[in-house]
Amino acid sequence: TSWMNLTDHAGNPFNEVDGSTVPAVVRLKQLWAAGIPSAGDKVWIPSWKTVYLDVSPPPLAALIIEGELIFARKDLSLTVTSIELLGGSLRIGSAAMPFTHQANITLTGDRNTPTVTLDSKGDLVKPGASLVVTGVLEMYGVNRSHSWTRLAHTAEANATNVTVMGTVDWRAGEDIVVAPTDFNSHETEVRTITGTVSSGGKTSLLFSQPLLFRHFAGDEQHGTRS
Repeated sequence: TSWMNLTDHAGNPFNEVDGSTVPAVVRLKQLWAAGIPSAGDKVWIPSWKTVYLDVSPPPLAALIIEGELIFARKDLSLTVTSIELLGGSLRIGSAAMPFTHQANITLTGDRNTPTVTLDSKGDLVKPGASLVVTGVLEMYGVNRSHSWTRLAHTAEANATNVTVMGTVDWRAGEDIVVAPTDFNSHETEVRTITGTVSSGGKTSLLFSQPLLFRHFAGDEQHGTRS
């Protein structure tokens, strides 16, 4: 099923409806009027529709899912200010068939991003929520040998590789997060792997952008404890 173009529908959460008339009249309509959303559009997937996302749309202003949005099995990107799952579902892969491609969801909202979701008291969820889930959010990726590991050796500032414990199956093009070993959380660093070398139960991960900080690996003795 293609994207829905229901700019006149009274059930569209983006529309302003005047309920004082019979029948109710839509006074303010969302601007989406194309078969595939354009940049800045607000998109509503109603409860009776399933949308298969098989193309990466331009950046959207908002996405409300009351029906179902399923990622096709290909590399896809979805950039949107906010996503609200209002009883609907967003599915990427399944437990039986994990998603083997790249799926990138980028949320660009800030503390002023409005919502239409009501909380348990019937009030609007406070602005600033780029992702509101009152439905089903399922993302199944390929099982990996390691989701995390430890440094085998201290990585010095300006290093362009780190050596980690274990033979990991991480690949070039994937991002790793090197956690801080000091008390400063701002020393967390993200690097893109450019190559890997495994030997002797350890793996060297190569990257082109040098580390900015030192990341310690080893034992320290503190009294009777280490």
